Amino acid sequence: MRIKGKIDRIDQNIRDGSWMIIDYKTSESGHSPDKTHRAARGSASQWSDLQLPLYHHLAAQHGYTGPVQLAYMNLPKKPEQEALHIARWTPADLDDAVGTARDIVRSIRAGRFDIMGDFAARYQDDFANICQTRVFGGADDLEAET
Repeated sequence: MRIKGKIDRIDQNIRDGSWMIIDYKTSESGHSPDKTHRAARGSASQWSDLQLPLYHHLAAQHGYTGPVQLAYMNLPKKPEQEALHIARWTPADLDDAVGTARDIVRSIRAGRFDIMGDFAARYQDDFANICQTRVFGGADDLEAET
């Protein structure tokens, strides 16, 4: 399955040849990559966002050799609160994330679209958050037409 995205920034350290992939975030909260990408499910954590791990995976496929770090650059309204948050994932963590992505692709290809029981849907409609029904009265407008 083809996935399209755009990496904000890739820097190379000229001293040791390592790379850093940086994703800019304009947020006041400035969450770490781990907090953003992993959700607690009972006593374990599961991947809930795969953006940075997929960037890491794609970097290897596109010839970026040597160590590759991943980071968020938080850009809040107050410049003095800017911060670089480096992900502290191990190679095993990143392999697990890629495995999760592969599982998702297999599920999509098989037509399985499971919604977690704790997914915070705003409406009774299980797909309201995805389809954005009723955002601008869309579902009501459709009902009025029938």
